[in-house]
Amino acid sequence: MSKKPFSPVLFDVDGTLVQSGDLVMECFAQTLQELGLPPVAGPELRKVVGPPLASSFNLIGGVPTDQITKAVEIYRAHYLPRFLEPPLYPGIRELVRDLHDAGIPLATATSKMERSAKRQLEHWDIAQYFTVIAGATPDPTCTKVSVIIDALQRLSDKNISSDNAVLVGDRIFDAEGAEVTGIKAIAALWGYGEAEEFVSPAVIAQAASVEELRTILL
Repeated sequence: MSKKPFSPVLFDVDGTLVQSGDLVMECFAQTLQELGLPPVAGPELRKVVGPPLASSFNLIGGVPTDQITKAVEIYRAHYLPRFLEPPLYPGIRELVRDLHDAGIPLATATSKMERSAKRQLEHWDIAQYFTVIAGATPDPTCTKVSVIIDALQRLSDKNISSDNAVLVGDRIFDAEGAEVTGIKAIAALWGYGEAEEFVSPAVIAQAASVEELRTILL
């Protein structure tokens, strides 16, 4: 008997679909420099890829709460003119195309601003494979959990059940968001997280490569 495929499949964007980490870290470092704050480097700097910006600036960058809004504005001034530069990970285009062709609904659930995620996917010519492109809003209270809930609701509005849904992401925030919202998660180890951080019971598999993910999903 063939296995029942996960459906729908939700994807994180930065570090899962798109190799955006270098640009994110560069813009983060430039922002701290402009604010006159001590630099963050090495493994700590890698941690800024994935979580909501405000959280990263406060918890990792040491930006005071009353300067978070300014930090985000500075970051976006550096990031937005270049955000279409980072490429897709090798094999992603073919994977999302084949999932779509297999009749599996796809969505994004990213802490990146939704309009930026949509433009990135359009730029790399894969937006047409996604039923829903969900991402962060300008609301400072927006979290990974709220984005996942939004993605699942928008899928439900299209009569797509989330009973066998799975979220593919490269950070523990993805797995924790999946756990809170009652869906499964797959760790994308080609991104910016470490295997050891995926301790959530929502994680049902770890994929070391896009090709390994293909064997899990198709």
